[in-house]
Amino acid sequence: MAIEKYLFDDEHHNYVDDSEQQDKITIELSLQMRKRVKQAAHKREISAKQYLEQTLEQAVPEEEMAVEQESGTITREAIARLRRIREQIIQDRQGKLFEGSTELIRQMREERIQELEQR
Repeated sequence: MAIEKYLFDDEHHNYVDDSEQQDKITIELSLQMRKRVKQAAHKREISAKQYLEQTLEQAVPEEEMAVEQESGTITREAIARLRRIREQIIQDRQGKLFEGSTELIRQMREERIQELEQR
């Protein structure tokens, strides 16, 4: 099956939305997939670009975006999720906290020095 590259810009216009910055993404689709997209868009009486945007909006909802919002605050859901993760880590480690890497490196260095001195 051959793959061809298409830009979905049916009207050959630059789509500019002042409310949000846009970026162009080029995707490679098989000829069959391109036809399916065009047919689905035509059935809904919208452009292929609009159809793909709607499909992607459903497949990748905004909730899956970064935890931090524009205001710079972290949501309550994110904090609750972090607390659950922390509790799971504590439970998995049976209450033992992580050791500092500095002390661990110091110990390993001392062991290595002793090992070399014994040779």
